[in-house]
Amino acid sequence: MILHLWLTNLKIAVKACAVKLVPVAAELVVTDNPLLSALNQAISEAPDFQAALTVTLRQICEFTGWDYGEAWVPSPEGLVLELSPAWYKSERGDRTYLDGLEQFHHCSESLIFAPGVSLPGRVWSSQQPEWMADVLAQSENFLLRNQITSAFGIKAAVGVPILTPHHHVLAVLVFGMSEVREADRQMVERAKGSVMQLGALFQRFVTNK
Repeated sequence: MILHLWLTNLKIAVKACAVKLVPVAAELVVTDNPLLSALNQAISEAPDFQAALTVTLRQICEFTGWDYGEAWVPSPEGLVLELSPAWYKSERGDRTYLDGLEQFHHCSESLIFAPGVSLPGRVWSSQQPEWMADVLAQSENFLLRNQITSAFGIKAAVGVPILTPHHHVLAVLVFGMSEVREADRQMVERAKGSVMQLGALFQRFVTNK
């Protein structure tokens, strides 16, 4: 099914802990991918970086069935990740849950993540996708938004970096859904390959600043 094509710092120190990452081949190239083709066109037509992030989140969620998508971008100084205005929530499902996704995003607006801190910060540091099959099983130290994630019904999450051809992280995309979802290595590999290609398109917005 299409879902298998793709796969969310507070200023505190986080104790070292075992992180289950799915290793990915950096040289992977995905072909015959309808999602990638659609994103190529949409990003090429986007007027600016935030618009490109918005359409990327929307199309990935709509193609794959993830309920929620957000983007974290490095601060101007490059020291922390800040929540981008670009985000997406599904219009399918229970209204209480969907309203909760909007509240979840609102509660995250004041947060920042240092490298290696929580899901966005770890993906930023490793430059690798990370899948969390059951976010409710994670400690508050491991996932700093654990309590609000639980409160608003997000049960599985995945983070994916957008990388330039020179391996600079332009953004970390984080997706969530309302059911526990075990990691799929093939899906993660395809996601990484697709995002590596998308990074070249996003690079033009940085170059044009």
